[in-house]
Amino acid sequence: MSTTDAPAEPKASRWEDYVDVFFSPVELFARRANDSVKPAFWTLVVLGAIAYYAFLPINQMVMRAAMVAAAQARGTDAAAVEAAAGGIVRIMSYAGGIMVALSFAFTIAAAALLLVLIGRMIEVKGSFRQAFLIATFAAFVALLAQVAASVNAMIVGEGLNPLRDLSFGPLRFLDYEALPKALPPLLRRFEIFAIWQAVLWGIGTHVVLKATKAQAAIAAIGTSLLFALPGVISAAFGFGQQAARCPAGAGGGAAAARPDISAERPR
Repeated sequence: MSTTDAPAEPKASRWEDYVDVFFSPVELFARRANDSVKPAFWTLVVLGAIAYYAFLPINQMVMRAAMVAAAQARGTDAAAVEAAAGGIVRIMSYAGGIMVALSFAFTIAAAALLLVLIGRMIEVKGSFRQAFLIATFAAFVALLAQVAASVNAMIVGEGLNPLRDLSFGPLRFLDYEALPKALPPLLRRFEIFAIWQAVLWGIGTHVVLKATKAQAAIAAIGTSLLFALPGVISAAFGFGQQAARCPAGAGGGAAAARPDISAERPR
């Protein structure tokens, strides 16, 4: 008596991964848990560079606004800075695509390291490769944030306030000057895209690293808060008036051009 095997279920294509990361992350992480992270990482880097150069004029406008905001924070002549900014902005903006790639690589590696270290403390076993895969797919939210910030800057146009107008969280509605200078870096972790990215860290930790839901939540929240720590320390001690930032912890473009001037107020 002969039997026929049931046809194997076709494996999802890589392009389906980049849709599922937004709509079906549990299925995505279960499907790719043991796969190579390289295709997703290089796709993210290439798409990030394409998005950056597609909005190049907008990114140049945001860079100029960031330089003026930093000049105002230092009490220098903002008009003179704006007049001299053209050449500097042009050079910096054309090299920005490289910075987008480096930004993604650095923040993904940092997130992966934090997920592993926090996981060790709460008895979640997992490798750096697995954590890097989780952080890479979660960084597609940062890519979306990059595009959203660029579109938002295009809508606002010249004269935008980088801190307020490029925010997708509480900073958009708060009086920046009235806040303690160490608070804005922490509030940035409560932006829509930062929260979304942290949720993906938690889902990935639960599915790929086999953590309980409570352990996954601890790892994701801890990683997100630790991402804010350098900015909080910098602002509290008056360092780094013009640190680059991204709403979701990684990425570039208009989002990365927003200055951190929390360390120094206008005089």
